[in-house]
Amino acid sequence: MFFDDAFSLFLQSIGRSEEIDFYLKKFRQGDSDLFALIVPDAESVSQAPELLRTHLYFLSRLGLFPAVLLTEPVAAREVAHFENDRSFSVVNYSSGVPNVSVPSSSSATRQLMVLRSDRALMETLSLLVPGLTRRVHFVRLNGAIRDKSHNPLFHCHPEADVLDQDEALLSLCQELLSRDRNLHLSVTTPFDLLKEIFTVKGAGTIVRPESEILQFGSVDEADQKRLLNLLQESFGRSLRDPEVLGQMKELHIDSRYRGAVLLEDYQGMRYLSKFAVGIQARGEGVAQELWNSVLSRPGALFWRSRRSNTIHRWYERLADGFHRLDYWTVYWKNVSADRIPEIIEYASNRPEDFSDFSLPVDGQQQTDD
Repeated sequence: MFFDDAFSLFLQSIGRSEEIDFYLKKFRQGDSDLFALIVPDAESVSQAPELLRTHLYFLSRLGLFPAVLLTEPVAAREVAHFENDRSFSVVNYSSGVPNVSVPSSSSATRQLMVLRSDRALMETLSLLVPGLTRRVHFVRLNGAIRDKSHNPLFHCHPEADVLDQDEALLSLCQELLSRDRNLHLSVTTPFDLLKEIFTVKGAGTIVRPESEILQFGSVDEADQKRLLNLLQESFGRSLRDPEVLGQMKELHIDSRYRGAVLLEDYQGMRYLSKFAVGIQARGEGVAQELWNSVLSRPGALFWRSRRSNTIHRWYERLADGFHRLDYWTVYWKNVSADRIPEIIEYASNRPEDFSDFSLPVDGQQQTDD
């Protein structure tokens, strides 16, 4: 009972309950018995072994069973931190053993697996990923990958310009993604592993290829069925009248339809009508890529969001200014001061485009209208 209470308090401390519930459901619906590979560096294992083991044990209590990967030249020394813990089972992964047998997640006596490889890291990963799992978390005391100005990168594409000390890890990620671009690769600290896994904002760096953002001048140029599905998934409601999409004069859409920004024209300014990111893509940087695409075109821009929207802080960072009303917050960028009262009046009095019926969507809504 004490452990369960402490566990619940710990989860509450790292993120909102709806975020954690969303990711739990997402991960439990995965088709692999192995949740992820956890790849710690030597310093993480030697300096924070208890913390690392505790976080992994927490995951197992949630029904998520990762495997720890230890590779040469330090595996022999690192494995000692797991050998005497009954929650872990050390499996020697040698050059003569081509496959790893993963116990079923339903096994009541299942232990956490520690893979001790006699090969180097890249060689071992190339044999295990994506066949064993598509999710790899690199854990190191240095934490997130950083750019040349020492700023942490929350999302990083494989060709990014990073600190010299991060180039080897980024190169390894690039090699893995060249084999399968749909892998989930992240870099975090042993202190933030669960926060990285269970929150949209995360606590490290996600490494993935840049999204291709398509720009259209009319909804007729887009795949309208996929766009409608994306909007319904993101908002949790259907459009009252799908014909409203015909009013859109500018569309920025992820090529895989994981996110979209739809804009209308208002008196020579752009009104951001819809900002949608699909549930599976949240926390991966798609929203920022869409926003960058919007900013690639000049002009005044404004939008509104419900006061209850959980991403209001992100909107506040994007905007030059904002005004809170009872129900809405109106944001603007590159709008002249004399037109701010006008856009507040327009945005706050627009009718809603979505029905009142709410679908049972998990996770937070990306945007409102």
